[in-house]
Amino acid sequence: KALHALLYSGLGVLFARARARGWSGVTMRTVVEALCVGALYGVSDETHQYFNPPRNVEALDVVADGIGATAGAVALYAWGIIRRRDAL
Repeated sequence: KALHALLYSGLGVLFARARARGWSGVTMRTVVEALCVGALYGVSDETHQYFNPPRNVEALDVVADGIGATAGAVALYAWGIIRRRDAL
């Protein structure tokens, strides 16, 4: 589960950065959107695994995916706050 969260945190960072069009424009709305995108992508991945016999389908993988995407977006949100504060 930790690997799922780690990999999806990268997805969360990339999504939040693309959505905010930069490093410091991430808002809480973007974080929530990253959670939704991460969870939906996790569901699609698990659905794909269902049709692949040697693979397992687990709901906790989707939870780990959503947590990871959120953690990545929150890290970028915090980075933006730090950068704005340092600019003052």
